[in-house]
Parts: sequence; C-alpha cells; structure tokens
Amino acid sequence: MKAALAAKAGGAPAAPVAAFEQPADTDQDGEIAWLRRVARAYKKSSPSHAQSLLAAGGSVA
Repeated sequence: MKAALAAKAGGAPAAPVAAFEQPADTDQDGEIAWLRRVARAYKKSSPSHAQSLLAAGGSVA
C-alpha cells in the first residue's frame, strides 16, 4: 500500500488490473481503497484462511 501511495504522489498512472476478482478501477484512489479493503479482510482472517485465499488467486509460491 505504501508503494501505491508513493506512486500516486509521484503522478504515476494506475497499474493494470490483477487477474483475480478486482474491480477495474481506472484511478489510483479506487485501487488504494480496494487494497485497504483487502488488507482489512486479511487482518480478520486466520493464517490458514489467508493462505487458501492467496492460493485461489494464484499468488502462493
């Protein structure tokens, strides 16, 4: 999230949409809001549930 805020402050354009259920926001404000919602969801999840969510999105190495 820190990198997204720094990029926004530097005037960078919004990044491409991720390949898993993310709304197609065209601005960084929407992207940051989505990342905050994701972070809150992971804080409320158990580690095993978070890992299963990451695996479902194809993000677990």
